[in-house]
Amino acid sequence: MKAHGEQRSLPAWLWWVTGARAALALTLGVAVLLRDFGRPALANFIAVYWLVGALLTLRWAMAPPSRSRTGIIAALLGAAAALLVLARLPLRHALGADTLLLVLGVAAVMTGVLRLGGGLRDGQLTPAGPRVWRRLVLGALEIVLGAVLILAQDVSRAVALVVSGWGIVAGTMLVLDALAMRRAIRPPR
Repeated sequence: MKAHGEQRSLPAWLWWVTGARAALALTLGVAVLLRDFGRPALANFIAVYWLVGALLTLRWAMAPPSRSRTGIIAALLGAAAALLVLARLPLRHALGADTLLLVLGVAAVMTGVLRLGGGLRDGQLTPAGPRVWRRLVLGALEIVLGAVLILAQDVSRAVALVVSGWGIVAGTMLVLDALAMRRAIRPPR
């Protein structure tokens, strides 16, 4: 266990991976806001983002000192939801669009609840420690996104706007985290 104020070293790759996730989320948010995406393109974009995030969460949750069962469960759920969405064409007879919206919605709500409860402990990835306000905002936004996806009958413009807001807010927070990580990895001279 680290002493209070002692800074953990971060892997050198972490800041640019976080930056790439930020770029993907921001691109999703802005693109959906500016362009009317159809359901397939929007689903693919969300699924790719969710899959990358799930794989990163799984790596973090399995690595010492984290070893978070909650994080592993959240990562596996997110990866399964993303893979179901990406494999929806071969599975179209077994899974309808409403089922896929439900799966993504449940995954978003569970991720939001875990984030709000501190179960993901994603603040450990930033050198300054947990940023409670970011966790609260992002967790609440994920729950809203999930509820909208669960209740949606189709991908309407209103649903797209909620996805856009989530992408822009999540992307902005990830940019801030990536910059903080980069500063911690490469301290100022």
